Amino acid sequence: MADDESNENALDRAATAAQAGRATVDELVAAFLDAPVVLPSATDPMTSPTQPVLVTIDGIQHVVMFDSLATAGQVSHLARYAASMRGRDALGGVRPGIGVLVRTANSGFDLSPQLLDEIRAKQTPGA
Repeated sequence: MADDESNENALDRAATAAQAGRATVDELVAAFLDAPVVLPSATDPMTSPTQPVLVTIDGIQHVVMFDSLATAGQVSHLARYAASMRGRDALGGVRPGIGVLVRTANSGFDLSPQLLDEIRAKQTPGA
């Protein structure tokens, strides 16, 4: 659990640093891919497909993810369930044309559908 906590903190630190201009997009993406993220769901992911929380930013749908279960409480009125996984694994369930909005304890960021396509193209199977 200590590794998960340090990775969560690393994601929050990377998001805060990127927001302040002290980290690059590549550094933020690397932190996201390695960090545990929480994907809220309106359905129980143990018994049915995940039904994520979606928001629209500039006309584009985004799946909402969080850096911890505590932070995910922000949408508990929309999603009673949650699944935890690494950021790289969470991307596998995001359809092309959809972005990702990540909220951390102190910051947040969005990954556009185009950036997600680039990330997927760089990932190798089994990585």
